[in-house]
Amino acid sequence: MTTLASDQASVADQATLAAGILEPARLEHALTDVLEAMFFCPADEVLVNPAPVDWSPPPSASSHSSCLHFNGPVNGVFGIACSTTLARSLAESFHGETPSSEEVSAVLLELSNIVCGNHLSQLDARVVFCLESPRPFRAPEWQEFSGSDTQPNRTRLALRTEEGWIGAWIEIAV
Repeated sequence: MTTLASDQASVADQATLAAGILEPARLEHALTDVLEAMFFCPADEVLVNPAPVDWSPPPSASSHSSCLHFNGPVNGVFGIACSTTLARSLAESFHGETPSSEEVSAVLLELSNIVCGNHLSQLDARVVFCLESPRPFRAPEWQEFSGSDTQPNRTRLALRTEEGWIGAWIEIAV
């Protein structure tokens, strides 16, 4: 008896999938498409694997964040974080009215789910990924993600918008 993961591995080469998952242009496309289509929020500038000094203002306790794990022929984690100003603006665009704090948090959780799903679904329609429920992540996780090191199994983006910055990253298990 074969498992779903082994069946999927025969459909798409894991190395090819991993490379596609980490391709900055694909991640940028998924994030900008979702921001523009669902939140009417175009990106003014995109930085790939930004150094910590590129994050202005830097993530803080007042930032909003979300991450989720995905499983399939390639496993990994996806996350986003953004300024409070941008998080409120995204939630207002999504709800069509001034959001509560809970609604702002819920929109960021859903945004990570939508962007990750959009990104992974662009790789190969025959491959299935399971997305775990998104959750907020903590400052130590953000600092680990936003460090100046470039790792071959991680891609990071920073997008600047009129309302503030949003960071996204995807990392695959090696």
